[in-house]
Amino acid sequence: MRKAILATLAIIILAICLLVYGPSVVDAIKGYWNNEQLINFWTAWIPFAISILLAFIPDQQMKTKTRIVWRVLVIAFGFFYSVLLWHQQTLTAKSAGATQQKILNAAVAASNAHSDQTIGAVRDDVKGVQTKIGSVETALTETRGALVQKFGESAASITRSLGNIGKSEPMEIAHIQFSLWREDVTSLEIPLLKDSIQEKTDGSIPINFVFTNTSTVAANSLEVWMQICGVCSFVSEAPGFDRLPGMDEQTRHRVIGDMNPGTTFSKTGVSIKAPAAFNPLEIAFRYSCKTCGKIGEDQKIFISRLPAN
Repeated sequence: MRKAILATLAIIILAICLLVYGPSVVDAIKGYWNNEQLINFWTAWIPFAISILLAFIPDQQMKTKTRIVWRVLVIAFGFFYSVLLWHQQTLTAKSAGATQQKILNAAVAASNAHSDQTIGAVRDDVKGVQTKIGSVETALTETRGALVQKFGESAASITRSLGNIGKSEPMEIAHIQFSLWREDVTSLEIPLLKDSIQEKTDGSIPINFVFTNTSTVAANSLEVWMQICGVCSFVSEAPGFDRLPGMDEQTRHRVIGDMNPGTTFSKTGVSIKAPAAFNPLEIAFRYSCKTCGKIGEDQKIFISRLPAN
């Protein structure tokens, strides 16, 4: 009876302890159960403890009931030891897997870092190549434009050259410039196309004039004409001038011959007369030569006559 009461109290105390400390005990058991070092220790030393029990507690000396309990305990220890071995293998596999995962993660991270570095370098190289390609494309575009321009200029030059084959260069035309002349005239006043001249007591007006080849080519076979106003008349003829058959009374003509570039023919004088009501007076000149082209328009000079003293 006393043993039953003690067993009951023991069970009650154990139940209370489990209620109070159960969660902590469970957590502690889980912690010990997943502690790889502790499991390895139990697995290594439990066989030694069992061997001591088997050595010092002979099975034959036990009572039947005790022998049964002993055998159950031995079997339970054997089963527990097998479970420990199995759990040890599981923890070892997990540890090995975690280690391998760490190694794999480290390798992947290193590989990614190396790949990022390599890809960055490749991108930089690609950007550099693209920049160089852009520079080359720009240079090629500029070169193409320059070549197109050169080819266009060459084609135009060839076309002009082919067009000029068999054609002579256009010959410069000789040009003769007429001008009034007086003693005090300066080169800046040439050609002098207007002037005031005092008439003489007999009513005649003395006129002096020159003409110059202002071109860079010679005037070959040069001829000149002088024509005074319609109401005017010649008082004295200009030296070397003549009146060809069929010419009117107011026109005179002279053959000069060849006249080199930049030369001026010597001063020529003539006297004319006109009614007093006509002022100013007009004199026209024209010329012709082999190198002068067609006869141009008349060159006109104007004279304002002043009354005699």
